[in-house]
Amino acid sequence: MPLVQCPDCQAQISDAAPTCPKCGRPMVAPKSVGSAMQPTALQSQPDVVRSIGTFFIGGGCLLFIVLAVIGTVMKNC
Repeated sequence: MPLVQCPDCQAQISDAAPTCPKCGRPMVAPKSVGSAMQPTALQSQPDVVRSIGTFFIGGGCLLFIVLAVIGTVMKNC
């Protein structure tokens, strides 16, 4: 792999490196046709939306467990 020079710190780094290991500068990879990755539905949503969804799923599971326990206790009485 050929070495390239980091524009910020002038370190010699691999052309395949995503960032400069010395200063952390992101290295721009050449764009090839058809290689653009489309974000998934989860990645394109803001963190707040994912947090709210996780909250409701977790709350629903907890509610189900509590109701199951209460139902079992009431059934045994």
